[in-house]
Amino acid sequence: RLHLERNQIKKISTNATKRLKKLEYLLLHQNNLGPSSIERGALGKLRKLHTLHIFGNHLTEIPEPLPKRLNTLIVLNNKISLISSNVFRRAKHLQNLNLRYNKLSNKGIARGALRQLKSADRIDLSGNLLRSVPGLPRNVTTLLLNRNRIRRIPARGFMRTQHLRQLGLADNRIRSEGIPVTAFKSNAAIQVLDLSSNELVRVPRLLPPNVEFLYLQNNKISEIPKNAFHSAPKLKGIFLQDNRLLPETVFRAAFSSLRWLHRLEISWRRLEPHELDAETINRRRKRNTLSLQESVSRKYHRRKVPVRLI
Repeated sequence: RLHLERNQIKKISTNATKRLKKLEYLLLHQNNLGPSSIERGALGKLRKLHTLHIFGNHLTEIPEPLPKRLNTLIVLNNKISLISSNVFRRAKHLQNLNLRYNKLSNKGIARGALRQLKSADRIDLSGNLLRSVPGLPRNVTTLLLNRNRIRRIPARGFMRTQHLRQLGLADNRIRSEGIPVTAFKSNAAIQVLDLSSNELVRVPRLLPPNVEFLYLQNNKISEIPKNAFHSAPKLKGIFLQDNRLLPETVFRAAFSSLRWLHRLEISWRRLEPHELDAETINRRRKRNTLSLQESVSRKYHRRKVPVRLI
């Protein structure tokens, strides 16, 4: 291992790395590496390198060529705006790619660049400038696209990623009409789906059939109909707080068939004074809180299920 993090390194030449052919682990994060600081080929000569941390610098592109045996590449908190078509050509063993908090847009990612990551298991592109889902490799299981500018999910947006287990789309601009019915048709493996902090007005019509944890908090959802979760019978956790829900707009039948549910979080929209008097508000809240808890608990044969009503 070579720890060079938290220094003032401004340049890495090919001469500096030519004698490090057996190096496996290199930490270069939080230095002063800029756009032309890493000489071309300086990293490519590290034939046994499998982990490279280079986050917290000032890079605008990923250094080329990358080591052939590279397994983990952490380049978050840089200024990367371009991913060339060849940058991952040699990275056939790369499994973990972290590009959080850069300046990547869809135009900045060359066509097919990410699909070259044949072994990729986890890809994090959160905190960038993406407006749509980029082309992805087939074998990725964890994909994080949080805090971008995505407005819609194309009908076949995740068709290639049939092994996907965790999908993060929180803090985007996705609307209900931007999620077609077939959006998750090919993603039966998804277990965690995060659509929190978007602009949804309803629960997506067709959820992944094996999803276990569904995050929908901080949207504009105003109703939970009886069939809201019929496509996802294996749900264990549902998070609905900070929407526009009222006790009378949440149908308890929506949860009655969810036999594995053990965590449910809901908060009610605050009513304006002109909508209902205080006594009616309290009565409705109390009645619906009890009925919701009873309906969820009953299917567990009197075993209580945590229902958090904020």
